[in-house]
Amino acid sequence: MSHWLAWHGQPLQIERLLFNARGGLIDRAQRSGNQGTGFGIGWYGTGDGPGVYQSALAPWDDGGLRNLARHVSSPLFIAHLGSTAAPAVIQYGRWLFVHDGAVSHFDDIKPELLAAVNPSLINALGGSSDSEVLLALAITFGLADDPVAGLERAVGFVEAISERHGVGSAVQASIGLSDGESLWAVRYCTRGPAPPLFASADVQAARMLYPDRPLIQLLSDDDHLIVSEPLADIPGAWDKLAEASAAVVHAGRSERLMFRPGRGRVAGDPVGS
Repeated sequence: MSHWLAWHGQPLQIERLLFNARGGLIDRAQRSGNQGTGFGIGWYGTGDGPGVYQSALAPWDDGGLRNLARHVSSPLFIAHLGSTAAPAVIQYGRWLFVHDGAVSHFDDIKPELLAAVNPSLINALGGSSDSEVLLALAITFGLADDPVAGLERAVGFVEAISERHGVGSAVQASIGLSDGESLWAVRYCTRGPAPPLFASADVQAARMLYPDRPLIQLLSDDDHLIVSEPLADIPGAWDKLAEASAAVVHAGRSERLMFRPGRGRVAGDPVGS
């Protein structure tokens, strides 16, 4: 199982969340003995577009990552400890994309999926793993105009092709996406439970309850975290995303939407209970 986290808010030293947070992405993986097969982080700052760092090393053994995390502050970054053949963080232009999950029987349906996208798009993404193809489909189906709708159409297309091949549970997905201004997170599975995702919530109450927790006291009401598993340093301040839902963070505000693959999405649709 791979894990990811995303930060959207005030400029934050990346080390604070990657290395210094108890129960965080790296701390939890190291304690469990999960070495992973790749780590990536993408961040936005003063340059044009995102910066990206990828490594095949375990992150706690990667001096380059530790140095970067200590010296870079960013208002928006995504980190992913992966276990797939795809890059841990995929970049396309201004976009950053992470995918925890899988497309079932991907090799069997891959030719039909690739036929729906421009080959130059696959070349631009650098590969044709299930994660890269899923992003290519979303771009093809309008991700730039409406990221949630683009992802809905992409997942719906994969499910339709899979159904023709007799695959009943096609997609398992925990997705993170950003264009440098907004952050999107999707939790979805064709059948069965999707990989968990949690969003930070009620920061003001957490600051009152835990006055001695430095990370909590650092947070403002406009800061938002999306994580695969809650951070121990911020207890009791998490909302679990519902199945088949999306979270959208923009300009310090967060909203939740239904995620309905293959169907048009009406802006502002509430998430089902």
